[in-house]
Amino acid sequence: MTLRREILGGANRVLGKFGVQLLPYREYEMMRKSYEGPDWESPPAPPEAQAVLRWDNPDLAALEARYAGHPAAAHTQWGKGQLRSTIDLTRFRGDNHYVHQVRFNPGEAVYFMTAYYVRDIDRLGLFGTLKEDGLFGAYTVRFQDGSLISRDLLDSINQANMIARVLGTTSGWRVLDIGAGYGRLAHRLAEGVAGAHVTCTDAVALSTFLSRFYLKFRGVDDRADVVALDEAATTLPQQPFDIVTNIHSFPECPKAAIGWWLDRLDAIAVKKLLIVPNRADQFLSTEADGSHLDFMHLFEDHGWRHAHSEPIYAQSEVAQRCALYRHFKFHVFER
Repeated sequence: MTLRREILGGANRVLGKFGVQLLPYREYEMMRKSYEGPDWESPPAPPEAQAVLRWDNPDLAALEARYAGHPAAAHTQWGKGQLRSTIDLTRFRGDNHYVHQVRFNPGEAVYFMTAYYVRDIDRLGLFGTLKEDGLFGAYTVRFQDGSLISRDLLDSINQANMIARVLGTTSGWRVLDIGAGYGRLAHRLAEGVAGAHVTCTDAVALSTFLSRFYLKFRGVDDRADVVALDEAATTLPQQPFDIVTNIHSFPECPKAAIGWWLDRLDAIAVKKLLIVPNRADQFLSTEADGSHLDFMHLFEDHGWRHAHSEPIYAQSEVAQRCALYRHFKFHVFER
């Protein structure tokens, strides 16, 4: 560790308590530029949702208290102060920590290209069946048939089709989604895939709070449940799963937290794991001092074999060059 990173890490440990974080100038410049993007109007949250989606909601406060000090909740990118300063709870599906949508200025044409790709590879028949309404701040583009598309919708359909390929089945899936965020993927799978059941879990108290609200709001909470972090070690081993998903989550955790989750998987009857890391072919954690550590060996230590990888738009060379947030890969592990 360099002296510079030691100083930065020490300062951020203190400043993090006040919702402030120092960044190297290069990272600041990238972030400043990436926030440029279109303005858009989202339908207002329904009054009943506004009554729940409040930072002073006692249910959220209770979850934050329960998660405090947990070994998997030593956040490096999801600190309480950071979230409160950047996320409007009534617009939790907006461009924020959960789903980047307008950063790096993707134009409407990029969304259209992605939609054409997803429509063409969709063997599950979800495109045109699953709908987008733009609620809670989601950035939307109107497609050629007048329907709305969003990154939430397009990513979810693409990922669902990948799960189908990995499992070799098109229905009846039992999915454990680690780092489920606000329940994006769970909502789409539960709504669109016959007989699917998704269990969401997350080390961020806000994510547990939001996913419980969102899955109930969307009317799929009978097919998608949420397991709190402090209940994961005892509850998850009681359920069989066909596949575990982790989409852009492990790389946002310190290595110790990733190890904690893999320890939990040791006790769960599941043989397939689908991961999308934040760098195409690198498995790097995010530590408190800003450094990144390779965690690939943790999978091997826990008996997971890297079985397959492919670009997220693998079935089109054009989409690999032009589609939305294209520099990622699916990685499949088996044991």
